Amino acid sequence: MAHTSQNGPMVLSGRTTVKDTCLEKSAVPGGEGLSRESGPQDCGTRDWCCGWANKAELSDTVAEKLGISRKRAMRTVNAVLRVITDLLRDKGKVAVKGFGTFESRTRKGRAYKHPKTGESVVVPDKGTVVFKPSKNLLAKVHGGETPLPRPELILD
Repeated sequence: MAHTSQNGPMVLSGRTTVKDTCLEKSAVPGGEGLSRESGPQDCGTRDWCCGWANKAELSDTVAEKLGISRKRAMRTVNAVLRVITDLLRDKGKVAVKGFGTFESRTRKGRAYKHPKTGESVVVPDKGTVVFKPSKNLLAKVHGGETPLPRPELILD
């Protein structure tokens, strides 16, 4: 689990230390850290970057909360993700009350002009997955504050 102090480093499950300043660097033009286009950058840590957790961290936290082995927790997390994927493929939408909604959508294709060659390029329709967080999730993540407007996270 991640623990953050006001000025100190972030510790992930006692294994890895990530500096809080990693996120602040992205706000500076040309800085390292997170950016909307490229995602997390290497901040000198081996497994985690900029406080982002991965599936292993999720599994470790599940194992810790439920008092089960890491292997069993990883199988559980994989099973949940597989079921969500299968339901999205079959039904097109998965709603988890208090968490959010996953929805399979088709992004409409478009035509645009290539900036260098001037050639017309047609981009076909593309399947994507959208996640809309619930108000409860937003309130918990933002410390009980008034929820921010609901963003849409598009996963390609």
